[in-house]
Amino acid sequence: MNVWYDIAKGSCSFMIWEDGISHHAHRSLSEGRRNNRKTLPLTEDVVKLTKRLQNEVKERKQNLLSAVSTNDFGNVSYLWVGLAEVLLTQLVVFNRKRPGEVSRIILDDYRKCSSGEDSIVDSALSKWEVALCKCLWRVEIVGKRWKTVVVLLTATMKEAMDTLVENREVADV
Repeated sequence: MNVWYDIAKGSCSFMIWEDGISHHAHRSLSEGRRNNRKTLPLTEDVVKLTKRLQNEVKERKQNLLSAVSTNDFGNVSYLWVGLAEVLLTQLVVFNRKRPGEVSRIILDDYRKCSSGEDSIVDSALSKWEVALCKCLWRVEIVGKRWKTVVVLLTATMKEAMDTLVENREVADV
């Protein structure tokens, strides 16, 4: 009988601790995270990163294509992965998406990729927006909670993705 009394007393004190202390501790932690200042990168830094990524994609694409043309199959898979990593980074920076979403582009979704030339809502867009739609490619992927997420590709990104898709079998991917 005395054992049950001790167990009940211990559980009551735990419930009081959970309500009184744990709740306040969690609240102060979350408030601290929420009130934490978030610094944005400078525009110049983003431009430098974007240019660096563009140069890397261009260079790695050329390296992959030259390895494929010279039948250097031992090096192709390494070069393919390198191009894919840099291209993924470029897509994340360009679209400001989470890497997990962009990395899950399915080949079928990519093949359904469309440009903005066949847009129905051209009349609702300004001339600048219509011109922008014509130079970007649109890929719809499945995002968080099964929602459709749009990923935009520039022409150079699309060319690099096409290179990756064309050389999947050669790279044993």
